[in-house]
Parts: sequence; C-alpha cells; structure tokens
Amino acid sequence: MPDALKLPDPAVVDLLDEVIQLAGLGFFEHDHAADKIHFSAGLRRHYGWGHDQPIELATAIAQVHEDDRERLGAAIARAHDPTGDGRYDVVHRIRRYTDGELRWLAVRAQTYFADGRPVRTFGVVLDVTARQFFASPDSDQSTAARLWDILDRSLNEIYVFDAVTLHYQYVNAGALKNLGYSAQALGTMTPLDLDPTATEAGFRALVAPLLDGSQAQLAFETTLRRADGTTYPAEVRLQVIESDAARVFLAMINDITVRREAERARRLAEAAMATALHPMAISRPDGTIEWVNAALVRQWGYDDPSQLVGRPRGTLARRDQAEVAVAELLRDGTWEGEMTAIRRDGTTFPVECAISLIRDDTGAVTHVAGSFIDVTERRRAEAAMRASLEEKEALLKEVHHRVKNNLQVVTSLLALQAQRERRPEVLTALRDTQGRVRAMALLHETLYRSTNLARVALSPYLSAIGAQLSRAFLSDAAPTLTFRVDDVELALDQAMPCGLLVSELVTNALKHAFVGRSGGAIEVAAVRDGAAVTLSVTDDGAGLPPEVDPTTGATLGLRLVRALTDQLGGRLTIDRSRGTRVAITFDPASDVPE
Repeated sequence: MPDALKLPDPAVVDLLDEVIQLAGLGFFEHDHAADKIHFSAGLRRHYGWGHDQPIELATAIAQVHEDDRERLGAAIARAHDPTGDGRYDVVHRIRRYTDGELRWLAVRAQTYFADGRPVRTFGVVLDVTARQFFASPDSDQSTAARLWDILDRSLNEIYVFDAVTLHYQYVNAGALKNLGYSAQALGTMTPLDLDPTATEAGFRALVAPLLDGSQAQLAFETTLRRADGTTYPAEVRLQVIESDAARVFLAMINDITVRREAERARRLAEAAMATALHPMAISRPDGTIEWVNAALVRQWGYDDPSQLVGRPRGTLARRDQAEVAVAELLRDGTWEGEMTAIRRDGTTFPVECAISLIRDDTGAVTHVAGSFIDVTERRRAEAAMRASLEEKEALLKEVHHRVKNNLQVVTSLLALQAQRERRPEVLTALRDTQGRVRAMALLHETLYRSTNLARVALSPYLSAIGAQLSRAFLSDAAPTLTFRVDDVELALDQAMPCGLLVSELVTNALKHAFVGRSGGAIEVAAVRDGAAVTLSVTDDGAGLPPEVDPTTGATLGLRLVRALTDQLGGRLTIDRSRGTRVAITFDPASDVPE
C-alpha cells in the first residue's frame, strides 16, 4: 500500500483484530471448559441464524462448504494444539442457513491455554463476498494485506497514532485525499497539527478517560485544517487499542461539511418560519399539530406553542373546512383558499390559507405545512368599499335621472316655443334642436337604467333614438328605419356624439332624402372593423345635391356632423353612388375604468 502509512510489525495483526471489532463485524467465543460457544449478532447475520436460535459448533461447521470443511477443521485442530501458537487464519465458504446463498468468510481466531489445555477461543469473522478479494481458498495474499486494503477503501477517514508521542502511524487513503498531505508528511505530524483549536494539555485531558479505562470511546466534533490552509468540520470517534507491541489511538473521522451546511440551512429556515409575520403550522399526516410559529400562537390567542402541539389541526380551523382542504391537497399536492379560524376563546375570523405537502426522499408524505393570513381587515375594507361604491352608484344614477328630467324640461320649453312660432324656418330650427336635446336625454335615461355607469351599450341607445325619430315623423309614406349594431360599448364621452350624429343624420334623411316619394329605407349601422368602430347612416333616397360639399358645407347640420366627428377623433366619409351613405370611423376609448 504505497499511499498509506503502516504500523510496524508485529503490531499489525493485533491492531487488525481491534479494528474488526470496532467495525462491528461478527465474532465468536468458545468456552472449552464449559463446552459453550457464543456467536455475536453480526456473526449470526453472516450465517443467517435467528437472534435467539440455539447454535452448536457442529451446526456452524455443517454450514461450511464441503470443499472447505476439511481445511477449516485442520486449522482449528492446529489452533487447539498447545504446542503451537493457538492462532489460525482461514478463508472459507459457507451456505447461509436462511436461503443457502454462498458466502465467503475470513476468520481469524486465537486459542488460549491453561495447564496445557485449551480453555478459550476468540475469533473475528469478516464477510468478504461483496469485495471478491478471495478468488480461491488457496489465495497466496495475506488476510492482513486484504484487510488493510478494505480500510484504505473506506469512505471514512481512519487514523492511528501513538498514545504517548501522538505521532501518526497509519492514515488511510481517504484521509490523505481530503487533507491534501502525503503519507510521509503526516508521519511527522500529530493531531495537534491538524486541529487549529487544540492544545496538548487540552487534548491529553480529553483522552484521559480512554487511557484510564473509565470510558471505552469518545465522540466529539472539531475542526481540521488541510494542507492548503482551508478547514472543515469533522465528527470524531476515538478509541484506545492495546496490544503486546503498542498502545495506540484509533480515530474514525467523518467530514461533516455537508451536514453542517444542511443544519445551517435548516436552522435559517426554522428561524425564518418561527419569526415570520404570517402564522405558520406543520402537522403530521394524521392531523396532529407538530409545530407552530410565534405569530400563530399570538393570533390564535394562546400563550405558548406547547398549548397547540399534539392537538388535532381541527383546533385551528373548522374541522369540515379542514377535511375538504386536506382531501383536495392529497389529490392536487397544494391547496389555497379561505377557512374560518377558531381562536382559543372560541371566536372565529377569516383566514386565507396556502397548504402544501412535505415529502421524504422516497416521495412519502411526512408532514403537511400551512401558512395563514388574517383577512378580517381586508374583508371589512372590501365591505366598506362595496357600500361606498353602491352609494356612489346610487348618487350617479340620481344625477343621470335629474339631467334627463332637466333635458325633458328643455324639450318641453322648445315645444311650447314652437307652438307660438309662425315662421317656418324658425319652427324647423326649434324642432331640430328639440330632437338633439331628446337624443342627449335618452343617453342619460339609458345610463340611469343601466347596471354599468361607466359604459353605454350602443345598440339599445341608438334603437331608442330611432324609435323617437320614427314617432316624430310618423306617416304612412315614411321610410323604413332599420338598425344593424354590433355588441359595442362606449364611454359616456363617445356615446353622446354617436347619439347626436345618428339623430342628426337620420333627421336629415327623413326630411330631405325622400321628398316627392313614399316609402324608402334608412339603415343605421355600428360595426366593428378590427379595433375600430364604423358608425353609418345609409338611405336609398335622392342623395345629396352635387353642389353640396359635406366637408365645407356651412349649414348647421353639416357643421354639427363635422364637429361631432372631430370630438370622436374619427374620419368622415360620404358615398353618393346609391342614395347617400355617411360613415364615421373611430377608435373606442379603452382607458375607461370598469
């Protein structure tokens, strides 16, 4: 093993015995005087025996592979010969008791004598099947060398150092790799050189219970320093091993950097949860509360988390709501919604909940986590806002109602004035103005009756204007008035110009397009053209005289049409090919609040 620092012989074999015991492998003890044999739990696992199953030596021998049984028996016989050293090392096969599986075992045993007779045999057994180090029972590689190889392959850091000088005598490859030192460099060092916090006096005080036998093992955490100066947290298990040749410390060390980082992250998460402003709780799958934070304890009216831990989650909220939420949670993985929380004094309050499942590495549900927000004040604010909105809507409806009534008064005044007027041109002007005022009054009446006070549905509004105009020009010879209006809603400041435009254009067609003829047709349309809306009035009457230019005409009606088109931000077009078609294309306002 060129990369490991070895103990000097003859301590190697004795130390390996102790290392095997520390590793928790199988061992047996044979009391020859009482003819009793004890098998450890580890050895029973190797052989497939039950914990309380009575086993005799003959039973164990019977499970040895038939090709290895004679060789094992000869080794045992030699070990029991008082003229020898009482030791045997054998690698052999067994057939496991439970399933007959073939296993390779490495056995090292020592027999002790008194008065020339064997009195006790102690043996350690290592299952070497998985490593496949033993290709045949006659392998010429020593068991000790193979066991050193096992130690070098260990993911743990393994150190052996002298109990007196503290100098390292063996460090496995895993430790060398993590530390960044060579075996030769570590051979001149002690644990004090690797631990920046250690002193010799402190270390010797620490290990004193091991040396005086009052304690079998020490376990502690410390910090080790690498060759490049970086450090890492380590978990140390320390034991004294004694043999005829040496007294040494055996240290098994784990680099716990990942564990420390995980613990730190967990502590941060726990601290964040514990100090969070929103109440939080964690329960087991059976519904038992396991953890609550301070915010929940305070908001639910308790004094301490212990008053809630161990109680059912129905303590926190209505049981029926919680059961529905958990059922959906198990189905979907998460759940969000409202519940009715129950305080310690029995009073209730509304909470918004977000609940999720916590799973382990296998995907099994281990806990249910929930966070809660008291929405009492939000509900009060929403109720107050609704009440305020309802009040404002009522006031606005009243405003529209009063404006409509006032406009009707204006219409009546115009009608009274028209009754006294004898000049035809003045009478015509009064009636035209009366129609325009009626169109405005109809808009306010439409809004008064609508549930949406911000927008006006164009179809019923234009139809009402058309019905009013039809009544005003009622006669058997009157043209037919039809409407083709898409589902268009406009803001108040756009609906009013549209109503006035329709009133003006239809009135003009009724008065001038069908002179000297009966019947005819007028169509009012409002159709969507992409994002725009095109409002048009079309008649099949005589059409505009050639000398009339709608873009420059000085009549009040034409000036009003142009002004209303500008108010809409629209584009005016006129088609004289068949009758007259006046169209206004504009973009509906989109910034009106709903």
